[in-house]
Amino acid sequence: MIRISVQQQIKEQVSQDPTFAKLYKYRQNQFLQRLEVYWDDVIRPLHHLYGHLDTFEPWLADTLTRIGRAYAERPAELHELDEKRLLQPDWFQQSNMLGYVAYTDRFAGNLNGVAEKIDYLNELGVTYLHLMPLLQPRHG
Repeated sequence: MIRISVQQQIKEQVSQDPTFAKLYKYRQNQFLQRLEVYWDDVIRPLHHLYGHLDTFEPWLADTLTRIGRAYAERPAELHELDEKRLLQPDWFQQSNMLGYVAYTDRFAGNLNGVAEKIDYLNELGVTYLHLMPLLQPRHG
């Protein structure tokens, strides 16, 4: 598995990204704490598949830096939603939530088709959507 020192180096690289560094400090800390909490869940499967490659650790650092940058660029409303969901981790299990699972290609052909069906999903009362699969599965 990834050494603690590598984990710390990656967190420092994320923190030094210019876009990430512009975030309010509490939002930076929130992201880094979540990264730490979910580190094993995120890294273990990736390490299992790609950990033998010499390029794995640099790739991982770059990928997590990009994720940190994307987090920093999220609109304020989505950061607020993140905070609400942190306080209520079972938000999707509440009685007012209605999830919908669909195969993208069968439901709407492609993602543009899904976008065209948002009004329909709203009419049904759908509050969150899980699309499968978004990527072509590997053979075997």
